[in-house]
Amino acid sequence: MNRSFSMLAFPVRGPRSKGFTLIELLVVIGIIGILVGVLAGVLGGGDKSAAMQSAQGTLSSLLSSARAQAALTGRDAAVAVNFNPTNNSDRYLRYCVVIVRNATNSSQWDVVNEGYYLPAGVYIVPPTPPTGAALEAGVSFTVSSTGFDTDSTARTFNSSTAEGPWLELGINSLGGRVTVGGTAATGSNVVLALANPQPPGTTPPIKFSSAYNIRGFSISKYGVASFINDANGFN
Repeated sequence: MNRSFSMLAFPVRGPRSKGFTLIELLVVIGIIGILVGVLAGVLGGGDKSAAMQSAQGTLSSLLSSARAQAALTGRDAAVAVNFNPTNNSDRYLRYCVVIVRNATNSSQWDVVNEGYYLPAGVYIVPPTPPTGAALEAGVSFTVSSTGFDTDSTARTFNSSTAEGPWLELGINSLGGRVTVGGTAATGSNVVLALANPQPPGTTPPIKFSSAYNIRGFSISKYGVASFINDANGFN
């Protein structure tokens, strides 16, 4: 089933009273949280611990933004993460966008933001734990981001090149979890780990360097994130 992203356009409304609704405030707070996380990652420079913490905050804020968009529009929303190791490899497992199901075409998803990169050196561990060429010598993962669906659909947004597959964390209008991609999520974890970029043309384009220095969060059935700050916190 073909689906595509397009920039989200909200209808023009007539005169309204001054002030913001609670949902609109949540959207603004979510955007501020994302920007603070990105700025912290930039200012953190080579501090990997700060970069990991920044990535954790950014993803959590993106999830909050998706929940707010779902409540605001009354439609499913999701955090989508690039999962294509060959097409624009710099985006692989670190480029994230918030999307909302189109109001008239349920197979199409609209882009809410322009997308955010996680700090350099920090990547999302995919639902299937990395093996082989994706690992530095001696590294072995026992946890992974089971909270994401895997969606093989190629979509086009903000460029003329279709991108896919995607990892997607879906939220319905009531704030609960919802399946977006073709392969349903089987757990609740979102895991972040350090990895080293490989020479251009290498597949996969990164090698994870540690399965112990990890962070992330677990997601409740209501779409609420609870931070996890070390490997022992994941189940």
